[in-house]
Amino acid sequence: MIIKEYNIYTKNKRPCLKIQQKHKIEYVNQNNIESLLSFFANRIGNLYIEEFYIIGFNAQGKPLGIYMVSRGSHEDTIIYYKESILFLKLLPNIYSFILIHNHPNGILTFSKDDLQFSAHFMGIAEELKIEYLDSIIIYQNQYVLQSQEIDEDYFNFYYL
Repeated sequence: MIIKEYNIYTKNKRPCLKIQQKHKIEYVNQNNIESLLSFFANRIGNLYIEEFYIIGFNAQGKPLGIYMVSRGSHEDTIIYYKESILFLKLLPNIYSFILIHNHPNGILTFSKDDLQFSAHFMGIAEELKIEYLDSIIIYQNQYVLQSQEIDEDYFNFYYL
């Protein structure tokens, strides 16, 4: 299947999505994301800088689009929430999304900052009535899902 990578631009003073690139990947759904993880492992798993993405899915779990939220340094990246909200609002037929970023240092553990931005995106999802599925960290061909690593009560502390 083809998954589209988008940029946000302005047309007649209104934000719009523009296809930046198309990527061919195996079919994935939100319950089986191995091919999507493989795609991102090849793309950002070996980078020396941190990159942060949102992947939007339709109600059937097919990926609708990718948006690069930010590109940072070898230690961190700055999350642009306004652009992220625009992407989530503008992507047609979006039902759910995941967050994915790499840790160039190889540490596959969610930091306090990672938990805080995930909590922020959970709030955004609630406001937009879109399902927040998970957050994923990638390093080389390894990954960790936030839903498998973090105790929910610990995470809820940051969400409140």
